[in-house]
Amino acid sequence: MRTPDKIHSENYHGMPLSHVTGLSSIPPLDYWKWLANEQPLNPKNVVLIAIRDIDPDEYVTLTKYGVKCFTMDHIDQYGIGSVMTQTIDYLDPKN
Repeated sequence: MRTPDKIHSENYHGMPLSHVTGLSSIPPLDYWKWLANEQPLNPKNVVLIAIRDIDPDEYVTLTKYGVKCFTMDHIDQYGIGSVMTQTIDYLDPKN
């Protein structure tokens, strides 16, 4: 959930999520035009699974906007089945 103004590398990975949640502007590229008229995705409705590395600025953003995260350590500890059950319960608590 990187934003272009806080990037620590030249890699673009992690930035698309900031665009679809409205936390950064949509790039003026043809393949992003579909997003211009869409309602941004609420970050609290995002669950990241199997995260390996979180940069300090990403951690601040994820925490600030309430993004639910499961690291690889969570998967090792709870198992993927439990992580998926927790994810579904988080996103749809009333089933």
